[in-house]
Amino acid sequence: MGTGPLLAIPRLSLCSGTTIDLSLLTILLHLTHPEWTSMGDSSRAKTAETRGTLLSTLARDQIRFHAYHFPFPGIGRVRALADGAYEFVSERWWWEG
Repeated sequence: MGTGPLLAIPRLSLCSGTTIDLSLLTILLHLTHPEWTSMGDSSRAKTAETRGTLLSTLARDQIRFHAYHFPFPGIGRVRALADGAYEFVSERWWWEG
């Protein structure tokens, strides 16, 4: 599934803070190469621009997010790297018994 003009990014306010759900980040390569797009993107230039802006905001404001195709649990934050890329910082996960 690609991105199109009707893409929505839900933002959930929870007791533990804010979490947003991202379908715009479908693979970890989007963090190291925000400019890369896929065949399903309706506007590749707009997708790359939106992804870059989103990653910049997530890193600057340390916003917690969920991405379905990221390593389990798929919840964490991004950290900006010196070369313009970003790095996924996964939250630690534990099972309560």
